[in-house]
Amino acid sequence: MTIKVEVEVYGELAELDEFKKGTRSMVLSEHSTLEDLLDELNLKYKLNFYTFIINGQKENLRENLKDGDKVKIIPVLGGG
Repeated sequence: MTIKVEVEVYGELAELDEFKKGTRSMVLSEHSTLEDLLDELNLKYKLNFYTFIINGQKENLRENLKDGDKVKIIPVLGGG
């Protein structure tokens, strides 16, 4: 079985070809986690640079995704 999630990105990720339309629908296996999604997007190496929001709530990487979830990947801002 599979699930479908909507992924919306901000910052530099919004420049990637697969996100030119703003959001991207992704089909994943039923018991996928947020970490699995990031792996699928080749973003696992940048985990410390982003905040992850699922359906309006900040979540951890082990959070299981459900069919219809809306995921936002937002860059962490820093400064000095």
